[in-house]
Amino acid sequence: MKKYLYGFQVFFLNSVQYRFNTVIHLLFGNLSLLVTLFFWVLIFNGNFGTSIKGFTLSSTITYFIVSNILSKFTLQGSGFYYTTMIKSGGLGPVLLKPYHLEWSVYVQQLAANITGILPQVGFILVALPFIAGFLTWQMTAFNLLFILLFIVIASITSHLLWSIFGFMAFWMEEATAVMWSLAVLLNMAMGMYIPLDFFPKGWLSVLEKMPFSAWGYLPSKIYLGLLPIEKQLQLLWIHLSWIVILCVLHRFVWKAGLKRFSSVGG
Repeated sequence: MKKYLYGFQVFFLNSVQYRFNTVIHLLFGNLSLLVTLFFWVLIFNGNFGTSIKGFTLSSTITYFIVSNILSKFTLQGSGFYYTTMIKSGGLGPVLLKPYHLEWSVYVQQLAANITGILPQVGFILVALPFIAGFLTWQMTAFNLLFILLFIVIASITSHLLWSIFGFMAFWMEEATAVMWSLAVLLNMAMGMYIPLDFFPKGWLSVLEKMPFSAWGYLPSKIYLGLLPIEKQLQLLWIHLSWIVILCVLHRFVWKAGLKRFSSVGG
């Protein structure tokens, strides 16, 4: 375990040394959030007294700020890492190294994503004195515990699912293009553009039980106090079950892919 913790430290320090990337995260990461907030202010017509699907303008602004930050624990990069390694032939030498590749990729992507969070959190902290009056403050110790649990679950399930997507490169020449298409669909399904409550009730019942709902939507709803304790416990067990399911599927697809792999190129 020590070598993976050391690896996390190395990957984190490696990420923060590229200051230009930090500026890019600061500008474009917050730009998409500002555009989304502006869109929803127009929908509510700037009226803080209006409620749509249980959301007021204040809770909607809070939802997107919180979900935007928490979604950074979605390790989408794991899939693109595997795709690149498979297609370049670089996976072969890595498999011979004395560590578990899966853990290494996980800590690498987690370190990179946490680096991406820092500029956004800094931006929000600077803006907080000006926007605090427009936000909803519903944090409790119990909700904080469940938010942390879902953050851990989100990092694991997103890593596993995106890794499985990355394994498509064992069978496909252009897996990256497919993965970018999946990214758009999953961003919608995880509530990045619109809270899942705005979907038809039948769809909501299904979507909130899918692994990607924990990547931003569920912890944001918990923060807002819009998810009853009984529902939190039920969904927690469902999403813990997804970890087991995805681990089994991940191992199966990985072994099947390795049988087709031939190390060429880099």
